[in-house]
Amino acid sequence: MYGWRARIALILAHSNTVMEPEFGRLAPEGVSVHTSRVRIGGISVEGNLIAEQAMKHAVLAGRLAFRAGRIPRKRYATASSPAEGLVTPGPVRS
Repeated sequence: MYGWRARIALILAHSNTVMEPEFGRLAPEGVSVHTSRVRIGGISVEGNLIAEQAMKHAVLAGRLAFRAGRIPRKRYATASSPAEGLVTPGPVRS
């Protein structure tokens, strides 16, 4: 069974070839590492710094939403794409 103790999610730039095997090597027994890669064009130091700030803000926003009671506590992660409650587009107006 994958991740009976814990599951770690990684979101990596498509060009990063180091983090996934490192996390897999360092993960203790019962901890599974699940990786998703994101294609990033025009990688630069400045762009990486901006992306780092954006990720910090995203983590802070999620934490604040959790503390405000907007996000329920769960024992494990679920897919981010909802299966219900989707907004369906209305008729196209011309």
